Amino acid sequence: MATLGREKVQKNNVLVIQLNESGILINKKLLKIDKMKDLKFSQNTTNVDVVNKNFLYNFFNSVRQKINEPVKKAIQRNKN
Repeated sequence: MATLGREKVQKNNVLVIQLNESGILINKKLLKIDKMKDLKFSQNTTNVDVVNKNFLYNFFNSVRQKINEPVKKAIQRNKN
């Protein structure tokens, strides 16, 4: 039994899900810790689409600017 912070981990189960190209669930399996010793993990990697990354970056950047704008205005008023 391992401890993470203040809580003790009682179970160490893993949910294995399989998705199709559209992201729809095809198959799901719940594995217990004693069956995980026989697993072979895939070496495949997922490629990140640059267009989606740029969209998310731009979206969060604009949200951050809108949040920080009142703070910047207050700092400029205090300087004057």
